[in-house]
Amino acid sequence: MIKNYCNFFKGAGLLAFLLVFLQHNANAQATHRVSNAEIDGLKTFLLDKTLYAAGDIVMLESEGVYELTTTVDLPQSVTIMGDPALATRPVIRFTGTSGSFRALENNILVSFKGVDFNGYQSNNTSRTDYIFRGAATAVTDPAGGLATTFDKISIEDSKAWGFKGGIMLNNNGLRVRCKEFVLNNVDWSDMIGAYAVNLNQNAVENLRIANSTFHNISQGFINNPYFSDATASTPRTLVVPQTLLIENNTFYKISNNSGSFIQVNDPKDGSVTMTFRNNIVSTLYVNTGRPFRIDPFAGTFQFTNNLFHEFNTVTEANSKTNLDAVDKEQTNVTVTSPVTEDPGFADPEKGDFTLAAGSPAIAVGGDPQWLPAVEAREHRISNAEENALKTFIENTSLWNPGDIIVLSGDYTEIGYINITQDITIVGDSEGDSRPLITFHGGGFRPAADGLSITLKGFDINGKTMDAENKEVRAMIIDYGRDNAFGAELIHIEDMHAYGLSNGVELYFNQGRTYEKIVINNVVWHDITNWVFNPRMNAVKDVMITNSTFYNAGGGIFNPYFTNNNRPQVIQQKIVVSHNTFYDLGNANRGLFQINDSRDGSVTLTFTDNIVSTIKQPENSRPFNLHAEAGTFTLTNNVIHNFDATDEGKKQFNYVEIGKLSNVTTDNQPKTDDPGFANAAEGDFTLPAGTALLTAGTDGGLIGDPRWNPGNVTSTDPELAVAKIEVYPNPVKDILYINSPAAVEVTIYNISGSVVMKGSINRIGSINIAALKSGLYIARIDSGSKVQSVKLIKE
Repeated sequence: MIKNYCNFFKGAGLLAFLLVFLQHNANAQATHRVSNAEIDGLKTFLLDKTLYAAGDIVMLESEGVYELTTTVDLPQSVTIMGDPALATRPVIRFTGTSGSFRALENNILVSFKGVDFNGYQSNNTSRTDYIFRGAATAVTDPAGGLATTFDKISIEDSKAWGFKGGIMLNNNGLRVRCKEFVLNNVDWSDMIGAYAVNLNQNAVENLRIANSTFHNISQGFINNPYFSDATASTPRTLVVPQTLLIENNTFYKISNNSGSFIQVNDPKDGSVTMTFRNNIVSTLYVNTGRPFRIDPFAGTFQFTNNLFHEFNTVTEANSKTNLDAVDKEQTNVTVTSPVTEDPGFADPEKGDFTLAAGSPAIAVGGDPQWLPAVEAREHRISNAEENALKTFIENTSLWNPGDIIVLSGDYTEIGYINITQDITIVGDSEGDSRPLITFHGGGFRPAADGLSITLKGFDINGKTMDAENKEVRAMIIDYGRDNAFGAELIHIEDMHAYGLSNGVELYFNQGRTYEKIVINNVVWHDITNWVFNPRMNAVKDVMITNSTFYNAGGGIFNPYFTNNNRPQVIQQKIVVSHNTFYDLGNANRGLFQINDSRDGSVTLTFTDNIVSTIKQPENSRPFNLHAEAGTFTLTNNVIHNFDATDEGKKQFNYVEIGKLSNVTTDNQPKTDDPGFANAAEGDFTLPAGTALLTAGTDGGLIGDPRWNPGNVTSTDPELAVAKIEVYPNPVKDILYINSPAAVEVTIYNISGSVVMKGSINRIGSINIAALKSGLYIARIDSGSKVQSVKLIKE
């Protein structure tokens, strides 16, 4: 079902497309090419009816951004499309205090094709309301009161992000009629605050949404199509039959408490006929949302051959809006052949909805890929000038979201580098030396919501001196007190960083949510405050692995969300495994401080780590864990010379913290000196023959304190590969697997049938929530060794 327009547009296909397009649009009279040389140049052209005739094509001929500062009122029918010969689609961006396209006339036809939309305004934080809105003024419709009628609204082959919502037909309390509304082959994401399709008490006679992907949309997907309303001040008694077809789409992370995935609860006139088929629907935006609000008298609703995964609300009050409850209670709703397994998306948090071979979603028939993946471009940044990296990254006209920035040599950067779109920054692996960024204050600063940021294969120096010879320290990533943003992913790997105030600091005390933080294979030291400072925000998934941290104020500080103003509890999983910590803990800090969250939201697993030498034994609090903060498992670690000596702070020592009912520790913890080669100089090589090098079954650690994954600490590499950790067991939803090598995981039921497959690159997890409770066998294959584990699924 994939509509490969990109290939079709190439070469001779362009001429064929234009001929067909003109033949099927009788009103098309000419094609007009518009550049992006001037701000609001597109708006100026569209407003001037003398420049083009109704039904003409306005061709966007420039790559990059077409900036619009205000709403664009369309005076007549028009098709706006990107030049298919361009290497990348043009982007229309609304940067003013208001925006969106809006119709001025009755019986208008508006089409967008091959153009993307960015809803973030000029400050990169505020959002434009919608891509397209209904009319600005009332137009008399003799058939039923005040309304504006559209012949057709169509958006095809397009991405959109950063808006509050997608489409809203209603404007100023009017009732709008639309003969045809089509969304085909679109990818809409990051819409926070409104519906993707907000029909909002307007009638659409024929609606089709197909071959598209919608993800990270907070309020809901579609809202209330209807026209008749006898109770209105100007009664509308006309019933407009509406046919809604929604097929072959992928939906991920949609619907919160104030909206619904599908909300058709106001019409009571039986006007709606909805067919919802061959779609993949996974993960509510919040698990307390209201998925399906459908009135028994709204019309007829058929749900056929769809996959619904993790799409039931968890609250009793909203449970009546779960699809199975609606199907059971309402005769106007029919659900046929539903599938509930995990679709197995490649990486939904990054917008990659590719399905693995054997995914149950393939049988459903939806097309979650919707377009061939756009390959990320590489940009090699010169270090010849000060702030060269900052200058390039902050000019988003030079690169696309998700592009790769390649560093080579040494860079000098003054202050913060503001990041406003997804980015990967890597060091040149073929260079003569590792790239080094010296920050004179600041660091990387995310300046938009929901970003995915990857930093890999380069080093950072955060300590410099100012003009008055005073010390200045930077951070690796700092959201700061003025950047109220969450994030999809922060991934830092293969990095030597030093001279920092904090390693990673999230937004200050504003209850933001971050999906995932990964810190792997790094060496960070000379840190004044915390290695990782969530700063009273929720991080759903934290992985800190295979790394070394030394000479730091503290380790992890207070991830939580709830307080008197924020009652929602967000579950957070923190896995800290196979690391070395040396010389931490000053000024009332320690390895962990998770003492303010009192909602039980945190699950911490701390295993196979080496912890040695507390920085200030008279002034530190080594393990500050609150009895009501969550569940803490601290096992199979070396805890050497890491006790507080002050009488008032001994309660935070490892042995004492293990007496809390929510904390599990070893009965006899390892306290031996690990015998580092030269810890004071940063050499944490372990001596030959130490038990810490043993990766067998005698309880030795298999972490590598030298942080290079190529260094296998076990004296028997085969044995190291064979020792694979699988936890928790019993397991409810997420199964974690730690392995010194990449493994293939196959899960069998008790009858021997394969029920799930996946790959883990050393350390990772598999979501098995879709499996029924019972006994399973997990076969873990590293290539040289195979390990089978009995699993109990709760």
